[in-house]
Amino acid sequence: MRGMIKRITAIFLLTGMILSTCLITGNLMAQDSLRTAAIQYYRVGDFQQAGETFEELIETGQVNGIDYYNASCSWALAGDQEKALDLLDNALLYGFTNLDQVRADPDLELIRSTREFSDLIAREEAFYAEENIDYLWILEALSERPVVALRNKTHYNSIGNWLNWEGLDVMEILAARPDLPLTLTSDSLINFEDRDLIIQNGQGIIHLEKMKLNRLVLVNSENMMDQIETTQQQIVQLNDIETNSMLWSLNDYDVVRFLRVKSPRIDNNYVAGLGRINIAESDLSIAQIFFEPSFGTSYYPFGTLESPVERAMVTGTTFRLPDDTVARIPLEFITPSLFMSNNIFLGEVDFMDSNVGNLNMIDNRFTRAVNIDGTNFHDPSNYLPFDQFEGGFGVEDNGVRTWEQWQERTFIIGEREEIRQRQLYNKLVYNYKQMHTNYKERGDMLSANAAYIDLKDLMLNYDYQNYIETGSFESWVQYQIGKLLKFYIRSGTSPARAIVISFLIILFFSFIYFLFPSEWDTKSKVRLIGDYRKFIDKNDHGYVQPFFVMVAGILRSWLNAFALSLNAFVTLGFGAIPTQGVGRYICIIQGFIGWFLLSIFTVALINQVLI
Repeated sequence: MRGMIKRITAIFLLTGMILSTCLITGNLMAQDSLRTAAIQYYRVGDFQQAGETFEELIETGQVNGIDYYNASCSWALAGDQEKALDLLDNALLYGFTNLDQVRADPDLELIRSTREFSDLIAREEAFYAEENIDYLWILEALSERPVVALRNKTHYNSIGNWLNWEGLDVMEILAARPDLPLTLTSDSLINFEDRDLIIQNGQGIIHLEKMKLNRLVLVNSENMMDQIETTQQQIVQLNDIETNSMLWSLNDYDVVRFLRVKSPRIDNNYVAGLGRINIAESDLSIAQIFFEPSFGTSYYPFGTLESPVERAMVTGTTFRLPDDTVARIPLEFITPSLFMSNNIFLGEVDFMDSNVGNLNMIDNRFTRAVNIDGTNFHDPSNYLPFDQFEGGFGVEDNGVRTWEQWQERTFIIGEREEIRQRQLYNKLVYNYKQMHTNYKERGDMLSANAAYIDLKDLMLNYDYQNYIETGSFESWVQYQIGKLLKFYIRSGTSPARAIVISFLIILFFSFIYFLFPSEWDTKSKVRLIGDYRKFIDKNDHGYVQPFFVMVAGILRSWLNAFALSLNAFVTLGFGAIPTQGVGRYICIIQGFIGWFLLSIFTVALINQVLI
């Protein structure tokens, strides 16, 4: 399977896993010059400079408990007991929970024997002593410290039922803990916008309601459920949660359900072995970000071949990309059942190597190209009407396009300049043909015709590019025929359009024949002139009667011209051409047009009947 997902150690670093040394680099980014510099100072033994550089990093606000802990170690080794204790205090408050590491770390020898150190350890032991974590306990904890990091706890919600889709009334939550200094956002969420909540290896029912957080992390190890001796359902339920950033890596829960969850930044969205996952009425930024063609961040699947998700449902959710990035929305689903409806995808979507047993994709809106090349979505057992795909289909470009082109879009969609990539063009054509077959076998003729039109547009682009490269008259004619077919019968999918256009052509020529004498109408022209003279002549007849007589004459003459035009268009034949002068040549031209267009109409009609 393309892109087999490996669990990343950065997740555990963020939650304070046991590490062998004081120097914990965390989720280090190459461009983070301050952090890199501080670590280098530490490694060469310049602890004073390391501590000062860590403090510069802390002033930026882009830090976590690990940075505070490393700073504490640096100042302890530099001999500054006060700073070491203060920074250790912040490390613990900002989510560093590995007390065994703190107790044993030789770098903290300077402060380990102090009363303040013992008080910090005692405070943390008391804070995390509770093994059964109520949702109301989490509210209290977030009221007291900037980061709450819970590891290996059993969770429940004493005032809410996770089966309740409507969720709790926020006033009911406030009434349950009137002793807490809780405030609400304008959206009536409990305001923890500067607080982080980290839940690792949570058991039971993790049920969170009505909160605005800075960061939410939900992770568990792959074998955690095998170690739990309980028949209780293992559930993650988020109702009305808004975060500045979010990370989840969830394995083997019975149910994972996100209802009205909003996050503009999601660092990881890995799930595997779930009973079911349900994402509804949410707004999520799930992205694979690129730094150059074909080189970007990792993507994370919803299930794997070894541990699929038993059932996935995504409804009423908006998926978007971060601003000012070159990115795709990666959605690889490995599941026997996937239902997607009424979602909006604001960006290119890559379904990667999705393998779905039963797919129902209804009333979604894909605003840009979608890649289904590596999936089994083409199978006729899957239902995904074509009108959802506003941007059509696309395929990987295999790095053949420039970075500037990638900034416009990352997929090959069959534009004229892309036709030279013959292998990729053929792959794209094949995807459209496969989906056309899917729709025909399901009897979804609207989708079949729409997919076929896009397929013929690809071929029209090919004809144009062939004409540009060869310059031959034959290739020009081939291209013009393609344009005519697109206009006249929507590339063979609309005989009705052909009838409408044919009628307009007959009508147009009828007005031309109206101006010329005809063997079918030898008297009406003379009579019409006489009727007109009577109409403009002031006499005892008045104007009304002559006017209607004149109109009747015009109509009679036009009907004769229309009959002549109809006869010429359908090529019934005249024996001798009944018109005179220029009209005779116009009639010949119309006959040829009629013969050609009716042949096309016949083919289109047969095509639709046979389908």
